[in-house]
Amino acid sequence: MPVITKNKILEKFREFGIKSGDKFILHSSLKSLGNVDGGADAVIDAMIESVSPGGTVFVPTSTFGKPFNLTESTSEVGWITEVFRKRPDAIRSFHPSHSIAGIGPDAARILADHEKTTPMGPGSPLIKLAAGGGYIMLIGATHVGNSTVHAAHELAQVPFLNTFRDITVYDGKGGSFISRSLIPGCSSGFNNVEPLLVEKHAIQFEKIGDATTRWMKGQDIIDIALEAVKNDLSFLLCDRPDCGWCTHAREILGILRGQQS
Repeated sequence: MPVITKNKILEKFREFGIKSGDKFILHSSLKSLGNVDGGADAVIDAMIESVSPGGTVFVPTSTFGKPFNLTESTSEVGWITEVFRKRPDAIRSFHPSHSIAGIGPDAARILADHEKTTPMGPGSPLIKLAAGGGYIMLIGATHVGNSTVHAAHELAQVPFLNTFRDITVYDGKGGSFISRSLIPGCSSGFNNVEPLLVEKHAIQFEKIGDATTRWMKGQDIIDIALEAVKNDLSFLLCDRPDCGWCTHAREILGILRGQQS
């Protein structure tokens, strides 16, 4: 099995046009790459080097409702994200369910006050990153793992985005409190956005190791998905019969249509 080095990963990043000063968030599967010399650290080093000097990189470090401790809670979205958040120069946002970690000069600004917002709504890091010209990279992942797509539902204020959970948050001083956090819902239907991105030439594809890798502007994702949702509120919902969240969402939309007829 061929070995993938940090330099090879960096070379592929350059093919996307990544340069110093850029900002992007990575959603990833380390296993999808194949045999990586240096493992997660090689990927992270390539990320940082690709935007240096002056750039900033991010990864999701979501915990999805488990009791949250800023410095100790394990990221539930892949090994790369867990290794990333433990780096001494990494900053993690203080959101109880959908925290994000960043490394670079713009990390503190973009991650600030995440606990005061919904996970991907106005004022959230993903909205800030997109508005500032930031990008999204998916390594071995599809849009099912592309958190920014959730922003379309939040910005469109879809009527089915109305469930919350109470999460225990530890304050790092020996105390704790309960935080109420919006549940963004199912993302299994988010691949519906890819044909629109391709049609609008708003996505690039590369092969890194064994992994199909996608690269796009965050604002393009938001704009294209938001337009589609405004035209059809069910656009990003999945068709799985066992998905209670999307089934309930369709029921709400059916009731609203009935009231409007």
